Amino acid sequence: MSYKIGALVHSRTDEEIFTDLFFDEIRSGNILMERFTRGNVLERGRSLIAQGAQALIVRGGILFELTDNITEVPVIQIPLSANDVICALSESVAKYRKIHIVLPHSIIFDFDYCKKIFPDNIDLFLFYDIGQATQYIEKLSYSQDEAVLGGSIGVSIARQRGLNFIYANVRPAAVLEAYKTTISLLDQIYDDYKKVKLIESVLNNIEDGVIVISENGSISHFNHSCELILGQRTSAVLEKEFAVCFPELDELLGFKNNAGYAHHNSNSTLYKMGEKNLSIHTSRIKMSSDESQILITVKDVSKLQELEKTLRFKLNKKRLTARYTFEDILTISPKMQRLIQNAKAYALSSQTILIQGQSGTGKELFAQSIHNYSHRKNGPFVAVNCATLTESLLESELFGYVRGAFTGARSEGRVGLFELAHGGTLFLDEINSMSPNLQSKVLRAIEEKEIMRVGSDYVIPLDVRIIAATNVNLSELVRQNAFRKDLFFRLNVLDLQIPTLSERQEDILFLFRHFIREILGADAPALATSPEFERRLLTHPWMGNVRELKNIANKYVLFHEDNSHNEILGPSDEGKPASEPDCPAKDLKIDIKAVNRFVEEAVIQSLLEQGMTKTAVANSLGISRTALFKKMKKAGEKA
Repeated sequence: MSYKIGALVHSRTDEEIFTDLFFDEIRSGNILMERFTRGNVLERGRSLIAQGAQALIVRGGILFELTDNITEVPVIQIPLSANDVICALSESVAKYRKIHIVLPHSIIFDFDYCKKIFPDNIDLFLFYDIGQATQYIEKLSYSQDEAVLGGSIGVSIARQRGLNFIYANVRPAAVLEAYKTTISLLDQIYDDYKKVKLIESVLNNIEDGVIVISENGSISHFNHSCELILGQRTSAVLEKEFAVCFPELDELLGFKNNAGYAHHNSNSTLYKMGEKNLSIHTSRIKMSSDESQILITVKDVSKLQELEKTLRFKLNKKRLTARYTFEDILTISPKMQRLIQNAKAYALSSQTILIQGQSGTGKELFAQSIHNYSHRKNGPFVAVNCATLTESLLESELFGYVRGAFTGARSEGRVGLFELAHGGTLFLDEINSMSPNLQSKVLRAIEEKEIMRVGSDYVIPLDVRIIAATNVNLSELVRQNAFRKDLFFRLNVLDLQIPTLSERQEDILFLFRHFIREILGADAPALATSPEFERRLLTHPWMGNVRELKNIANKYVLFHEDNSHNEILGPSDEGKPASEPDCPAKDLKIDIKAVNRFVEEAVIQSLLEQGMTKTAVANSLGISRTALFKKMKKAGEKA
């Protein structure tokens, strides 16, 4: 980087030193040089600045006069050393009876030590400004055998008074050192300028409005986004009082209530300005131990809403949506219809929901329907099966991870399912398969409404509705210490128990015929079913529930002409005819306990089919609800 540097010289000797050292720079115009006299130093300095000088190099005491009046560019002093003074003194001490050394205080000169080797006729005066030097020299009386020794200031004043003077010339090495210092300083200024311009560019290109207020209440920064959001030009508000430019905001943010800007604490608030909804946050910036400023950030919420729409569109492209509604749940069972009404009521709440039911009963169908019936229906629906992933993989899927979090991680990091579900619903299927360690992290995410990505050190606030599902009795797992009790109760705020297909027998033939029509097409002729086959359907155990029923419907379309019920439903579990007993009559044994259990299970099933609740059935049998669940579970396993 090349710079233009101005050099103010007082004597021909100084001019020759600069010319010898910087001949090429002077010829190329990178060093501008002018001679000055006592009365025109400031004028010459401003002339150099007008010609483009980015810094000025001057001798000794001239520094004081320029720095008091010039602030546009740095002024660098060519130091006059003690050696320069001694050299000039040694050449002149024999010529004069008295020599007055007049030097600026910045020179390092141990006069007390030098006095021991100097004659008694030498005095030293160190001045801090030109006025002091002038006052001292004006008191000197004119004498032919006295002289003033000094730099440009002392010599100029002595010349004007008509006194003898001795000019202390600086060495070329000092001039070269001053030049290097100037270049180094300009490099630093340029680096700082680039940093400031970068910060200004960043502030002017971010979407948030940024205002900086000094402790006296004046606006020191106002970025381009603030112009667009608040409708004010930067030139109109910069260095003006914030309270005058934005009186409503000043009152809203409570600066006066906090005894002024110097004592204002952080604050966040919403502000409606015309058609715009603004989110405003204030905080204090510590500039130094005794100085601070106020930073105000302004967000246009309407832009955030547009961003949300864009993200929602992208989520739809990723198919993070719920396809099913309550209309897709086909049933003529009163029990299922009551369950759907309960689910609709749950959907209008924001509480967590636990859906329990055997495999194939339609747990995700209910979860998607609840989402689409809720106020979150326009948000994402994100589903994950907790049984299909290892603990570490499930954690990274749920919470995401930052760059370099672990070996094999994506270089750019990854957004987790919790974040993807922000503003919508996260469906955790087969949550009973989740490890205890991961259960604790999910519990914290639900309670704190925030998550932390794997490998990260900052939290992300979230707004997510959790729906969990399990195909086992989760309360039994809690009793067995196989599932966290606190997470169970956090999930089981609202619960849905989906009945098995055997518990809603009204739906078996209804759904079977629906699936047949779905397979063949609405215009195809209906397939007849024999009373025997229908009886087999109604007595089938249906371990796979509705999913198994749909599979049976597919088989029936293929094999119905063969009238092979066993091919479709599997071998009948009914006993063979008496003429062909499985074992000789003499070996026949009857298990009375098994018969009792069979009767008990039949009674339980009959009561449930009549619409009684499980609690009522347990009370009727004189057993606990837990014992009832165990009996039902054993019956299901045998079926």
